[in-house]
Amino acid sequence: MDSKTRIYSLDYLRGLMASSIMIFHFCTWQIGEFSSSHILGKLGIYGVSIFYILSGLTLYKVYYKKFNAPTLAIDVKHFFIKRVFRIIPLLSLVSIITFFAGKHHDIERLLLNITGLFGFIAPEKYVAVGAWSIGNELVFYAFFPIVIILLKRHIKLFFLFCALMMVLSLIFSAYLLNPASPLGEPNQWKLYVNPFNQFYLFLSGIIIGYLIDQSKFAFLKTLETRTQSFLIIIVVFILVVIPVSGGEIMLVTGYNRIIFSILSILLSGLFYVYRGSFGSLINGFLKLTGDISYSIYLLHPLCFFFLQRLLKINSMWIIPVSIILTYISSYLIYRFFESVFVKLGNRLCSKQTDKQLI
Repeated sequence: MDSKTRIYSLDYLRGLMASSIMIFHFCTWQIGEFSSSHILGKLGIYGVSIFYILSGLTLYKVYYKKFNAPTLAIDVKHFFIKRVFRIIPLLSLVSIITFFAGKHHDIERLLLNITGLFGFIAPEKYVAVGAWSIGNELVFYAFFPIVIILLKRHIKLFFLFCALMMVLSLIFSAYLLNPASPLGEPNQWKLYVNPFNQFYLFLSGIIIGYLIDQSKFAFLKTLETRTQSFLIIIVVFILVVIPVSGGEIMLVTGYNRIIFSILSILLSGLFYVYRGSFGSLINGFLKLTGDISYSIYLLHPLCFFFLQRLLKINSMWIIPVSIILTYISSYLIYRFFESVFVKLGNRLCSKQTDKQLI
């Protein structure tokens, strides 16, 4: 998304969620697990859910108009090229570091991770902490062109497909996942990280973009900033105070799954239409964290365990030091590693387009 069409409020939310997940992990590893009623406990689960929603929304915004009939094959090809160059290099790098730092020996598992194929074959066999969600994203990307084509040409089939994916998720949360067992139990976790348990969130992002851009919901963009801000505060307040008892499993089963999913979707939609400002300094920081959010998400475990295991830092100071180290290393990786591959993918697509025009 270029600077003219970029929606910076989505970057802000993406950066906030990446930072929230980072803080959740650091506090959990150093202090202990949080209850499902604690705000960090909720963000530890639904921060990732919001990532999925934002991913669907952002890709809709970029590609809905680009996927046109005369150049559809080229556009789809370029979509996959750009996604591979955006996702795989950093995923591979972090997976390799984690693999050898942990002294693993399953080379097949490493190969599945550096190619991203684990998301399609065995989503639970991720190597880097949190990489299961990246595997899910890769599965969503595989369906994305089909989903957008349905939306453009067969809208009833699109919404039918979305409804089926939502019903499938309800089956996971109501029948397959057991609220009496911890979410971290292997069989439970294997079910939870299944991409078809999360797909409805990605599709929800596409629906948000479509309904607000193409229908009567466009009025949300014209609301006064103070009204938009008030609605965001209300949604966040409900998310924080709504009571939940039990472990993490209670956040992703039963009615709680429905309630927190709706709140996540509403929050993402409100940030999509939000045009307010938090001040130049805060805006700059939030934009930066949004830009480097992928690096923050994958690098923060490495930063923490580097300080803990190699430098033997085990006091509470490890949390703020890890946060600072994560931000610095994420910026450097984004600037000198991620951006290099993103530009390479864009350049490759440009060259192929030029050849088509000759």
